[in-house]
Amino acid sequence: MSTHAQQAADTLADYSNAAFELLELALDEAAREQPDTALVDSFISLFSQASETLRLKIEGGYKTASDIAAKLRKRLVAASQTGASDPSTILLLAQSFGAAKLDLGEELSGVVEHLIEQVGAANAGDGDPAAMLGFIADLVKQVNGDAFALFSCFEETSRGAGRKPRRYAHSGAVFRRGCRR
Repeated sequence: MSTHAQQAADTLADYSNAAFELLELALDEAAREQPDTALVDSFISLFSQASETLRLKIEGGYKTASDIAAKLRKRLVAASQTGASDPSTILLLAQSFGAAKLDLGEELSGVVEHLIEQVGAANAGDGDPAAMLGFIADLVKQVNGDAFALFSCFEETSRGAGRKPRRYAHSGAVFRRGCRR
């Protein structure tokens, strides 16, 4: 992590509502007519850091942290139902939430499962093996050829798939924006 990213993470750790506000910022930007995807990705990355801090606070016994996590779950479910943001944004946010080892809960897990099916069906024509291999080659470049980082990327992304993660493992739909490394 860069020095500036570490400074941002440290600042977020001191602010109890950071995860919720970053979630709102990501959803608001993603819902714009022409969203700045780099900005959305930045908000999601910061949301991921704030979610990890939130988990640590939950483990430390802070009741308000548990309340914030419940509020985040509800907001992600509500965002998925409005259709204002594209499914990949919701999936990346849910992935960040799950990667922080926060409980997705039954309802959010169901949303993730539904969105993966929806995105997979929308991209069913993208099943060209050459395109998929090119996509995987791009992922390998993003992680600088590190097999462990590549595995971690796939494992983290499939975490929210609920009871049937292998069913979705090869669709690639969740990975459209790449790996966070």
